[in-house]
Amino acid sequence: MTDLVLKRLAYRSDGIFSALLLDGAPRFVTLEHAFPLGIGDSLLPVIPPGEFECKRGVHQLAHSGPFQTYEVTGVAGHSGLLFHWGNVNADSDGCVLLGLQFGFVGGVLQVLNSRLAFQQFMDWANNRESLSLTVQT
Repeated sequence: MTDLVLKRLAYRSDGIFSALLLDGAPRFVTLEHAFPLGIGDSLLPVIPPGEFECKRGVHQLAHSGPFQTYEVTGVAGHSGLLFHWGNVNADSDGCVLLGLQFGFVGGVLQVLNSRLAFQQFMDWANNRESLSLTVQT
């Protein structure tokens, strides 16, 4: 059984919004950066649909100290794709931002309660060395 399923729900200019299922049950919402393809209004995230291994390790964001999280590995041409906190499209450069719910702030759709969601995610992961991830469109 896959540990994590990322079920994409909406492709918008303010982000790619998904539900994250843990052990088959919906638990969190997510936001990934929406990258324009340059073809019409098409937007894509960095992580394509498929199966991936997420490895636990110590990482650091531009404006944070070192912290434990999971990196999505096996994405061609990319590394450093992390699960972490953040609320809006600009907080992700391809990473998966975790939240407890979606909400509009200043007319921008985002994920809310991100730091709490990240802590709950890490508590659930319980220091496992790796997690399996299935990404669905």
